[in-house]
Amino acid sequence: MCGCPLIYETEPQDRQCAFCGVVFSANNTCDKGHYVCDRCHTEDAVEVIRHICLQTDETDVVRLFERMRNHPSIALHGPEFHAMIPGIVLCTYRNRGEAFRTS
Repeated sequence: MCGCPLIYETEPQDRQCAFCGVVFSANNTCDKGHYVCDRCHTEDAVEVIRHICLQTDETDVVRLFERMRNHPSIALHGPEFHAMIPGIVLCTYRNRGEAFRTS
């Protein structure tokens, strides 16, 4: 996530993914304590966006944008933004307790 070397420990501990926020049992972090789950680490950009939006409880649009924007599979000015922006808006709207209307 930040480019620091990974540190592997002998015993797994609960770690929260820096992108999706889900807690996993893992034995690795970087020097700064960041952890990225396998799904966020290996999926393509659209799947990462979907996964983060379905898992996060973030209510701040800008904070969630910055978190997603820092993911290595999302290219600067890439087509991923066409999925990312509406996903962020709808996700944070839902997380604020707002109801979706279908008609």
